[in-house]
Amino acid sequence: FPAAPVVVALRRVAASGEYLPSGLFTDGERLALPLWHDRMPGSEPMWFVIDTAIRSTVLSVSTARRLGLEVQKGSGGLLEGLRFGRAFVGPLEVQTIPDGAPVLGDPDEGVAGLLGPDFLYGWDLDFDVPRGRCAAWPAGPELARGFGPRNAVEIELKGRQGLFEVVAHLRGTACAGSDAPG
Repeated sequence: FPAAPVVVALRRVAASGEYLPSGLFTDGERLALPLWHDRMPGSEPMWFVIDTAIRSTVLSVSTARRLGLEVQKGSGGLLEGLRFGRAFVGPLEVQTIPDGAPVLGDPDEGVAGLLGPDFLYGWDLDFDVPRGRCAAWPAGPELARGFGPRNAVEIELKGRQGLFEVVAHLRGTACAGSDAPG
């Protein structure tokens, strides 16, 4: 592992409060991470909302064109030249969606796309939401020294399902996510 993690800003993105095309309802804030591209050195970051319910990273059509991808309806392509902080991100097979699609949220938020598991599986991410920062280490067989809180629980993800689901038992009682009994 590198001696120091990649450290980037973490941005909260307001939910649009709409049903998304996947049928899921977003009722809270979403988190976005910044990425940069070699085609635009010295430019401001592009913000990508973290989305574990998609299979691959998604770009708005305008972002895809700015990054040199040929865009046709429903197309995608191989995106190279992305950087996450100072670290290069391997090529990602991305899809495109129309500018203004509900999953991108309010256009004033300036979201360039959605980061899917294809990106997320490559990193051990430590989100510090109150401080608005993310520390990241390239993913490996073991957690990096200094990753997460001292009492963090490591959960190995298998497959590429795109959803993170946990069944938890607290003091022998199944946790249903509700205060209601049963």
